[in-house]
Amino acid sequence: MSTTMIYGIKRWGVKSVSVIAEYQNSHGSAPVVWDFMAQRYLGEQYHHRLNDLGELWNTSYREDIPMEYRRVMKMTCDRAILLNENALEAVSHIRKFVDEFPHPSNKVNHWAQIAEDIELFHSQNKYIAYGLRMTSMDENDFYGEPFMKRGREHYHKINWKELGYFDAYASKITR
Repeated sequence: MSTTMIYGIKRWGVKSVSVIAEYQNSHGSAPVVWDFMAQRYLGEQYHHRLNDLGELWNTSYREDIPMEYRRVMKMTCDRAILLNENALEAVSHIRKFVDEFPHPSNKVNHWAQIAEDIELFHSQNKYIAYGLRMTSMDENDFYGEPFMKRGREHYHKINWKELGYFDAYASKITR
């Protein structure tokens, strides 16, 4: 089964980061947001758009959509990073999203728990940022590039800037 994960980034210049929260069934994370954005702003469910997701991704940039929704949408993208300094603002945006788009109780929705966990991690002040990975069905983006040395797999440091990681509350990561 697919999972959604939050990674704790203690410092830049590392080879990997640890999973600090995991949610079973990733249909309760990104697809919840995608469906909301597609229904409200594109007039259809997101799975009807699977052949052309460009318009759905562009909702995170449309000025006619509330900033809170655009930011939550950006959190669903691959290689999204949430800096700790923006954590409480993100929690507020997630909670507004959850309040304004009640999800059917018979379907999985992790967003209230994601907000609660981010708030807890922020209060612990252990991390400078969080990596958001909405599905485990692809390769893990929060490890450096692998290489073999003496028959064993090792990892280079994560190249945050060149590999396209981005701060969901700013532009590209510049570290």
